[in-house]
Amino acid sequence: MNKTLSKAVLTIVFSSASLSVTAATYSFTILDGLDDGSTFAYSINNFGQIVGNSSSADGNSRATLWNNGVATQLSNPQGILFSYANFINNLGHIVGSTQTESGYSYATLWNNGVVTDISPQGSVFSNAYSINDLGQIVGNSASADGNSRAMVWNNGVATDISPQDSVFSNAYSINDLGHIVGNSASADGNSRATLWNNGLATVISSQGTVNAINNSGQIVGSTQTESGYSYATLWNDGVATQLTNQQGIVFSNAASINDLGQIVGVSLSEDFMARAVLWDNGLEIDLNSFLSASEQSEGWVLTYAVDINDSGSIVGGAINTVSNVERGFLLQSAIQPQSAFLLQQVSQIPEPDSSATLLAGLVVMGIMARRRNKAKAV
Repeated sequence: MNKTLSKAVLTIVFSSASLSVTAATYSFTILDGLDDGSTFAYSINNFGQIVGNSSSADGNSRATLWNNGVATQLSNPQGILFSYANFINNLGHIVGSTQTESGYSYATLWNNGVVTDISPQGSVFSNAYSINDLGQIVGNSASADGNSRAMVWNNGVATDISPQDSVFSNAYSINDLGHIVGNSASADGNSRATLWNNGLATVISSQGTVNAINNSGQIVGSTQTESGYSYATLWNDGVATQLTNQQGIVFSNAASINDLGQIVGVSLSEDFMARAVLWDNGLEIDLNSFLSASEQSEGWVLTYAVDINDSGSIVGGAINTVSNVERGFLLQSAIQPQSAFLLQQVSQIPEPDSSATLLAGLVVMGIMARRRNKAKAV
């Protein structure tokens, strides 16, 4: 099944002077895999190429590229049982990881059909999460002691960029200026949102979590309030803006931001129902509102969004409540969206109690775990 349906969606666009309504056309496509197993879409580039995973009936995960709706399995090195594709840049270069039957995982690059193990020497576990258009790659690596270290690859050379006071760290996103974001943890176990700029690591939130950075240096992730709830957050020029503004939302995380400032992620209501979300023009939009009545009656629910390209096209995960199948989805925008991005700024997000650290990361770790493991529903 490869179902593509079109609809008109009214998007409210705010400007400093006026309020207008612009009609945007979207198409909803379920991304079928290599067989009847689940599929998971993690990244879309500006040419509409999508990467993620296809799961076979026996549970094996296979790195997959969708090009014009056609799924292709990425090649694996000899001896590889599982493979995971995390990110595709605008040149079509793909990064992720491959895993052997023994459980060893290796950071992997797919470039024009050639697959390369880029794991650092001595690593027993490594993963590549993002690659910019200059070919710089970020991820993590762990040796036999099990401690994860943030890594950057430049021209094939892997460098440990972990902050000196960290006990573990991961690098998740890199923009075309070489700015990197990820997370690190100090000896007390607190997770810290971290930015690397010209080799210098800066903590931007002592217990926050960051996922992505765009070419304007805008960063998205999540932070906690004093009440212990975790909310999607934008950092813009050092100012933290809480994105969630609806009543009844207890958790949210921002997974990706495009160069227009549009943000996607996941939101959980008080009944812990997960919904894919778009933050744009000061609005927090449930992406399920873009589905037609017939699509919703068929049982499709968009549970999380992972990436958005500069045309506003979005990929993420959906579940069918009738058949109980999981599929990656594409919401494709037919026009170039315009973002005023007038979300309310907050001068400070209060620091949470350290006991809430794990709770804060549940949603975002659910998203990131899909890039590391055989995925289950968020």
